[in-house]
Amino acid sequence: MFEGKVLYASPTSRVLTKTPRDFYMPNYEDVEITTKDKKVVHGWLIKRKDAKSSPTIIHFHGNACNVSHMLYDALGMFQKVKANIMLVDYRGYGMSEGTPSQRGLIMDAEAALDYLLLRRDVVDPSQIFLFGRSLGGAVALELAARREDQIRAIIVENTFTSIDDLVKHLSPAYSKYMIRAMRNKWDSMQVIPKISRPMLFLSGRADEIVPPWMMTALYKAAVQSEGRELAAFPKGKHNSTCLSRGYYETMKRFVDRVLLPADDHHGVVS
Repeated sequence: MFEGKVLYASPTSRVLTKTPRDFYMPNYEDVEITTKDKKVVHGWLIKRKDAKSSPTIIHFHGNACNVSHMLYDALGMFQKVKANIMLVDYRGYGMSEGTPSQRGLIMDAEAALDYLLLRRDVVDPSQIFLFGRSLGGAVALELAARREDQIRAIIVENTFTSIDDLVKHLSPAYSKYMIRAMRNKWDSMQVIPKISRPMLFLSGRADEIVPPWMMTALYKAAVQSEGRELAAFPKGKHNSTCLSRGYYETMKRFVDRVLLPADDHHGVVS
């Protein structure tokens, strides 16, 4: 119980503070998605006018927030990356049912992907990207490893190599005892070598929570990726890297490169 309270939702992560309309994105749907274990999770599908010809990004947030806290980020992706955005709250967050756990969050992520794959009236299923920040990066990587034939590419920001490594960094004096008791591992270093899709690593090098070496380690471990990139933002902190100059432009260039017809990739250097 203590592990779940520390790792997952805080009281504020239950309260939705804004909607996409407040961020000048009026064309959105409230969606409710049923998971394999019959939990109902809530999300927002924010649609561009040219939705079917645009890429779609599934956005997985960090551990202490909810979809309403991600709307500034969604606006940047919507306007600058020219993408539809699927914001989804894990179980126990926002308006979603249930209690968070590693197994549960993976089911939530799979349900969100399944939902989008069925929305061919809005989404081109060949242009689905995954994005994850911090804990969301671990969620995105787990989903990619299980379902990479149904996604186009993955973008992760300021995520960790594993929970064990993060505990050793944040609480070295107690890490041996904590790691022994913890069931949630989120071991992305074991997952990432299995993924062959293109990957973009957005690393705030002034991150005060997840040490930047972890993002570098993940990048180096992505040995099967068909095209990987590491973008470093020298002043980017854990929750403010998206404010860095060139952040969304970097993402846009990556998305455009991934969506190039196969014949046009000749000469592109990652």
